[in-house]
Amino acid sequence: MDFQTARKVMVDSQVRVNDVTDRALQAALLAVPREALCAPDRAFSAYAEVEVPVTARRSLMLPRDLSKLLMAAAPKPGERALVMSGAYAAAVLAQMGLDVTLQESDAEALAIAAPTLSAAGVTTVEAPLELAPALVEASRPDTAILLDCATMWLSNLMEAGRDTDAAVAEFSTMLAGLPGPVVVVTNEVGHGIVPENALARAFRDAHGRMNQRLAAAMDHVVLVVAGRALVLPKSPVPEIVL
Repeated sequence: MDFQTARKVMVDSQVRVNDVTDRALQAALLAVPREALCAPDRAFSAYAEVEVPVTARRSLMLPRDLSKLLMAAAPKPGERALVMSGAYAAAVLAQMGLDVTLQESDAEALAIAAPTLSAAGVTTVEAPLELAPALVEASRPDTAILLDCATMWLSNLMEAGRDTDAAVAEFSTMLAGLPGPVVVVTNEVGHGIVPENALARAFRDAHGRMNQRLAAAMDHVVLVVAGRALVLPKSPVPEIVL
């Protein structure tokens, strides 16, 4: 398969047409081998408009969505960036000339991405549960942090038997005190059917509470649906009762 041609088609049909005009970002997307960052048996779909699986717990973010987030963050060569669980984003930022550290809790995903990340000069850190200390240590006025994604962190917390509400409250408070910019990616899991089992329902409810807390802690909240970005109004910390 001609991956170089597929990469160009991806940028032309999924990125440029969605108002991503940053030339340096476009050039980085054209250079990073997305096929080397997904599951080897899914390389053929690396440039399709789908979230390509990496492992059972990881997938590559859509190029359209990632490029919109990165353009909003306005990264510049020479800046430092900490990326959480997003090897593709880390490789793209490194290609743009940033000093990048990737924090990844999935050992299998890290093993797949390691050769590409090493070639790009990305430093890797594993911290599946203790996000707050990692962010405090890495945050600088000149360091942009992309957390991709909070949903996986919440899953790790629940699997480890942690108090998710307490961890999210601590994390949200910590965010307000960081000296540098932070972009947090999270999913919306409450728009589907009611889950049939208690664990899934508990995760859905904990995830909804987390999203509310994170939204209240951030300066800007953007809901991305069907490739369109909707800026949500700022609201105070809600009284969360379930």
